[in-house]
Amino acid sequence: MKNKVQNGPIARIIRTIGYILVLLSSVFLTVEFIGGFNWQFFKPVVDFVHNELASLEKYHLFGLSIGLLLLVWTQSKSYFLRILTTIVYLFGILGIQTLYPNLNVLPFNLNIEFYQTLLNNTEWIRLIIFVAPLLFVHLVLAYKKPSRISSSTVGSALLLLIFIAVGFIIPIILPDQTWLTTDLARNILYGLAGFSTALMALGSAFGVLGMFRK
Repeated sequence: MKNKVQNGPIARIIRTIGYILVLLSSVFLTVEFIGGFNWQFFKPVVDFVHNELASLEKYHLFGLSIGLLLLVWTQSKSYFLRILTTIVYLFGILGIQTLYPNLNVLPFNLNIEFYQTLLNNTEWIRLIIFVAPLLFVHLVLAYKKPSRISSSTVGSALLLLIFIAVGFIIPIILPDQTWLTTDLARNILYGLAGFSTALMALGSAFGVLGMFRK
């Protein structure tokens, strides 16, 4: 039992809030990725989200960032792993907000010179700031004991998102890899991204339903 995660009443509330934030954010992301196909039958859903839920949609990545961080602190028993994951996570989030402010992973703008210096030295920092946080959160959730369908499903979705992030960012780092910019590659990436965020929403829904489980 000592290696198993057991959440008390307060931790269960925090965990459930985390799953709710991840669920809502994942739904927004799924709509965004599927909307990229410009399917007419899905257009009313996209228009509703963009018009009626615009204020929420703007900060859905911020909600996802907070939600995943709450899960890290309730789904791992190791304080070392929690702290290490949080440091890597914040390194990535601050870097993304600095280099890609339009993504709104934070509700305020940043201009941290440290990241600009790293970017000037290596384009690979773009990949690192996306992949490293996802990888560490995946490790926390996917290998949690006891295994739950909620955490393992969200963890699997994050692993898939890592490969998708690589597919989106590699053409920026290696512009000679033109095959990744073709319509076919774009459709595959958007399709996989929509599937992964839908999978994350499903896992989060199970997490919300299991709010009373330790």
